[in-house]
Amino acid sequence: MAYIRDGRFVYRSRRIGNKIRSEYIGVVGSPMVEAIARLDAIENERRELERKNKQEAIEAASLQQDEIERLFEDVTEVMKRCLEEAGYHQHDRGEWRKRMVKND
Repeated sequence: MAYIRDGRFVYRSRRIGNKIRSEYIGVVGSPMVEAIARLDAIENERRELERKNKQEAIEAASLQQDEIERLFEDVTEVMKRCLEEAGYHQHDRGEWRKRMVKND
Protein backbone atom coordinates (compact mmCIF):
# COMPACT_ATOMS: atom_id res chain seq x y z
CA MET A 1 0.00 0.00 0.00
CA ALA A 2 1.21 3.43 -0.83
CA TYR A 3 0.94 6.28 1.60
CA ILE A 4 0.46 9.80 0.31
CA ARG A 5 1.22 12.77 2.51
CA ASP A 6 -0.70 15.78 1.32
CA GLY A 7 0.54 18.50 3.62
CA ARG A 8 -1.01 17.62 6.96
CA PHE A 9 -3.07 14.60 5.90
CA VAL A 10 -2.20 11.01 5.09
CA TYR A 11 -4.03 8.89 2.53
CA ARG A 12 -3.38 5.34 1.47
CA SER A 13 -4.03 3.82 -1.93
CA ARG A 14 -5.71 0.44 -2.09
CA ARG A 15 -6.73 -1.74 -4.98
CA ILE A 16 -10.38 -2.71 -4.81
CA GLY A 17 -11.16 -4.99 -7.72
CA ASN A 18 -9.65 -3.34 -10.77
CA LYS A 19 -9.71 0.18 -9.38
CA ILE A 20 -7.34 2.10 -7.14
CA ARG A 21 -9.05 3.95 -4.31
CA SER A 22 -7.53 6.49 -1.94
CA GLU A 23 -8.76 6.52 1.62
CA TYR A 24 -8.14 9.08 4.28
CA ILE A 25 -6.06 7.80 7.20
CA GLY A 26 -5.52 10.81 9.42
CA VAL A 27 -3.28 13.72 10.29
CA VAL A 28 0.49 13.42 9.82
CA GLY A 29 2.18 12.24 13.02
CA SER A 30 -1.00 11.07 14.75
CA PRO A 31 -0.92 7.79 16.69
CA MET A 32 -3.72 6.44 14.50
CA VAL A 33 -1.65 6.91 11.33
CA GLU A 34 1.38 5.23 12.91
CA ALA A 35 -0.72 2.29 14.15
CA ILE A 36 -2.31 1.76 10.73
CA ALA A 37 1.11 1.93 9.05
CA ARG A 38 2.44 -0.73 11.44
CA LEU A 39 -0.59 -2.95 10.85
CA ASP A 40 -0.15 -2.59 7.10
CA ALA A 41 3.54 -3.50 7.40
CA ILE A 42 2.63 -6.63 9.40
CA GLU A 43 0.00 -7.57 6.80
CA ASN A 44 2.54 -7.10 3.98
CA GLU A 45 5.03 -9.34 5.79
CA ARG A 46 2.34 -11.98 6.30
CA ARG A 47 1.44 -11.93 2.60
CA GLU A 48 5.09 -12.12 1.57
CA LEU A 49 5.66 -15.10 3.88
CA GLU A 50 2.55 -16.77 2.49
CA ARG A 51 3.80 -16.25 -1.10
CA LYS A 52 7.21 -17.63 -0.13
CA ASN A 53 5.68 -20.72 1.54
CA LYS A 54 3.45 -21.35 -1.47
CA GLN A 55 6.42 -21.09 -3.85
CA GLU A 56 8.47 -23.50 -1.71
CA ALA A 57 5.57 -25.97 -1.70
CA ILE A 58 5.32 -25.76 -5.49
CA GLU A 59 9.06 -26.37 -5.86
CA ALA A 60 8.95 -29.34 -3.46
CA ALA A 61 6.01 -30.85 -5.36
CA SER A 62 7.90 -30.41 -8.62
CA LEU A 63 10.93 -32.26 -7.21
CA GLN A 64 8.69 -35.07 -6.00
CA GLN A 65 7.06 -35.28 -9.43
CA ASP A 66 10.49 -35.55 -11.06
CA GLU A 67 11.46 -38.38 -8.69
CA ILE A 68 8.20 -40.22 -9.41
CA GLU A 69 8.75 -39.90 -13.17
CA ARG A 70 12.31 -41.27 -12.88
CA LEU A 71 11.08 -44.18 -10.76
CA PHE A 72 8.32 -44.91 -13.28
CA GLU A 73 10.85 -44.92 -16.13
CA ASP A 74 13.11 -47.32 -14.19
CA VAL A 75 10.23 -49.68 -13.40
CA THR A 76 9.06 -49.58 -17.02
CA GLU A 77 12.56 -50.46 -18.24
CA VAL A 78 12.82 -53.41 -15.83
CA MET A 79 9.36 -54.64 -16.86
CA LYS A 80 10.31 -54.49 -20.57
CA ARG A 81 13.50 -56.47 -19.96
CA CYS A 82 11.63 -59.10 -17.94
CA LEU A 83 8.95 -59.54 -20.60
CA GLU A 84 11.53 -59.74 -23.41
CA GLU A 85 13.50 -62.40 -21.49
CA ALA A 86 10.27 -64.34 -21.02
CA GLY A 87 9.77 -64.43 -24.79
CA TYR A 88 7.36 -61.54 -25.28
CA HIS A 89 7.57 -58.66 -27.70
CA GLN A 90 5.70 -55.42 -27.94
CA HIS A 91 3.42 -55.42 -30.96
CA ASP A 92 3.37 -52.07 -32.81
CA ARG A 93 4.39 -50.23 -29.60
CA GLY A 94 1.15 -51.45 -28.01
CA GLU A 95 0.33 -54.66 -26.23
CA TRP A 96 2.85 -57.33 -25.29
CA ARG A 97 2.52 -60.67 -27.12
CA LYS A 98 4.23 -64.02 -26.73
CA ARG A 99 6.54 -64.78 -29.65
CA MET A 100 5.34 -67.63 -31.82
CA VAL A 101 7.68 -70.59 -31.80
CA LYS A 102 7.80 -72.70 -34.94
CA ASN A 103 7.67 -76.45 -34.29
CA ASP A 104 9.49 -78.45 -36.97
